Amino acid sequence: MKKFIGILLIALALVLVISSSANFREYQATRQVRVSVGEDPYIDVSCKAPLLIVENNLDEIVYIKVVRDGCSFSCPRWWKVYPGEIVPFFVFPGDYTVYATWDGGGARIHVKCKSRCWIGEEEHEKD
Repeated sequence: MKKFIGILLIALALVLVISSSANFREYQATRQVRVSVGEDPYIDVSCKAPLLIVENNLDEIVYIKVVRDGCSFSCPRWWKVYPGEIVPFFVFPGDYTVYATWDGGGARIHVKCKSRCWIGEEEHEKD
């Protein structure tokens, strides 16, 4: 009788352990990746107001779209940028997002364009 109760307790413990670990049905995670820009990025974006300059350093064609952050009106056009090509966009001071897509990849690049003025020969930037 003691053996039967011992086996029954072991079986009950085993069932509890298996059933508690069997409830793990789903796992979901998201992660945002931020990468620092090196000396020669694939898509080089710089802002020298009033120009936002995009340079394609990839060996393939890239499609570029420039959107002003917080503005419902944006240029809906995607620009075709060939390898090694530099494309200037005329912009107002503010925050912009440059979307770039190419065969097998893409990027979203945030850039802040500051207003610039010159006093004499000195250049000054302002947010």
